[in-house]
Amino acid sequence: MTQVTQSGAGVDDKRVDFAYDAIGQFEAISRYSDLAGTSSVVSSAYDYDQLNRLKRLSHSNSTGEVAFYDFAYDAANRITQITDVDGSSDYSYNARNELIGADHTDGSNPDESYDYDANGNRVSSSLHGSGYVTGANNQLLSDGIYTYEYDKEGNLIRQTEIVTGIVRNLTWDYLNRLVRVVDVDSAGSEVMRVEYTYDIVGRRIAKSVDSDGAGNAAAQTLRFVYDRDHVLMEFDGASSVPNMRYLYGPQIDQIIAQQDGMGITLWMLSDHLGTVKDLVDDAGNLVNHRTFDSYGNLVVQSDDSFSSRYGFTGREFDEETGLHYYRARYYDGQTGRFIG
Repeated sequence: MTQVTQSGAGVDDKRVDFAYDAIGQFEAISRYSDLAGTSSVVSSAYDYDQLNRLKRLSHSNSTGEVAFYDFAYDAANRITQITDVDGSSDYSYNARNELIGADHTDGSNPDESYDYDANGNRVSSSLHGSGYVTGANNQLLSDGIYTYEYDKEGNLIRQTEIVTGIVRNLTWDYLNRLVRVVDVDSAGSEVMRVEYTYDIVGRRIAKSVDSDGAGNAAAQTLRFVYDRDHVLMEFDGASSVPNMRYLYGPQIDQIIAQQDGMGITLWMLSDHLGTVKDLVDDAGNLVNHRTFDSYGNLVVQSDDSFSSRYGFTGREFDEETGLHYYRARYYDGQTGRFIG
């Protein structure tokens, strides 16, 4: 694919051009807010070393760089340093190539350290404590903050906060798809309920969020329309007018732009993992810069009024549960584990 466009009723014109090197790696991506390619938003440039490893990724508007990433590697091709607009991050690994340290010069991003057992299970984390207990089948039983219980299929069915006694009950269908999440306080009152609906091929086509459970607030439903495996449009409740439209590139989960029902377009600028770190407007101006830790948890953002559900590795984040939706599975960035 060398070009993708978006146009039609209810959506502003957009065009994105893709250029590749001789072995098919991205060389440049050019984004435009028109079909003619005259109104430039942001362009991206990719540089590689002699081993075809990404050496530098930069995103630039008409006045200069909006974001950049410089990479250093060790002899095992592991990333040892990333330098970006926030400073430098140095990464260290053990003999099994597991991440054991991430030291950041950016003061708003805490340093990270991790320890693992012989099977690769996390036993301590500088961000989340050292109370990890692993049981049979390498299942996490406790991380010192929560205790965890599973069904016979290995799906997480109960998470209990140790200090408060708040319980999260998770329900899975016969295809091991998560269909319900209910939070219950220590008095037994339901304080949140989320329900998910899937189509015949397993795509999540709706989620209903009751933010106060048994309270008076009505549940809010969000429906999804797909183009193959990507969400093309979102609808609120029974509305026939999209409240969000999306544009994607040729790679899986390569989200390029989103436009809401008010006509506001945000362009997504990602890092080497596809994580959406920066959002810019149609003029290429930075409107929100986001920082994530190594396991995908949002640390800080500059302006959350310009937001997107898409974040770590380009996947959807469900704010109501704190889980990342990876189609067939849900991921918990706090524990660094898939929950089913």
